[in-house]
Amino acid sequence: MGMQTTPIPPSLRRMLPDYADMLTARHRAHERELREMVAAMPIEAGQHVIDGGCGDGAWSAWLAERVGPTGKVTAIDVDQAFLRLARLHTAHPVRVLEGDATSLPFDTDSADAALCAHSLYDLDDPGCVLRELGRVVRPRGKICIVSADVLRHVQLPWPPELELELASAVQKSLEAEKDPRPFLPRQAPELLRSAGLEVERHEVFATTRTGPLAADERHYLRGWLEGLIDMAGDQLDASRADAVRDWTTDAQLSDESFSVVYNDQLTVASVPTDLEDQTTG
Repeated sequence: MGMQTTPIPPSLRRMLPDYADMLTARHRAHERELREMVAAMPIEAGQHVIDGGCGDGAWSAWLAERVGPTGKVTAIDVDQAFLRLARLHTAHPVRVLEGDATSLPFDTDSADAALCAHSLYDLDDPGCVLRELGRVVRPRGKICIVSADVLRHVQLPWPPELELELASAVQKSLEAEKDPRPFLPRQAPELLRSAGLEVERHEVFATTRTGPLAADERHYLRGWLEGLIDMAGDQLDASRADAVRDWTTDAQLSDESFSVVYNDQLTVASVPTDLEDQTTG
């Protein structure tokens, strides 16, 4: 089963966010390792799992394999284009619904587990989302967060001073905007506890690639680094931005000695039996 390969109609492609191609390229290029993360989640056959902020539907499809034909996966997103894409990429037992993660269209205690993969830091109020997931997931049910720290996701064999300059520029830019969300992975356990949830695990999963990189891998790496350059804004000198881009040239990515490591974090929490008392009391 898994993620489908149905071609995307041109009309839908024009509606999708700019980063959609990069997202899907990553899901294709790193499918084996991302499936391993899903396999590590405490999800069982026959369960109902909510995929909050489902995007292109890749994680929903992988969750569907875990719950099997007797289970159910409900994929939720607010973006109409992503919902259409998720329907192309998934099959039974995935149900795709429009919904706001801060006000989910589910009864209290109506799901066995929930996943929020690489989307929590795109939301205006991550704490509100976690509390809402705690509401709809039954007591002792599991909430899984997959995230990537903006400064620790990609490890390249570049000079340390270049990495430090880029990191410093990103940090200064985000401090000026007062936006801590890109650093959310290092805060994930604290955020879950603040939402009244009980943290059980917080661990790193690594994906390693060596040259020559395939097309999807090149597209994702270039997109991620370009996103960092954009995030750094005028805090990063143009010549240093070009130095970052030099690490993603065709010649560099085709070299057999090239290597890159991607770090993703999985944080798992359970819903306590007294969550309602904790959050309202």
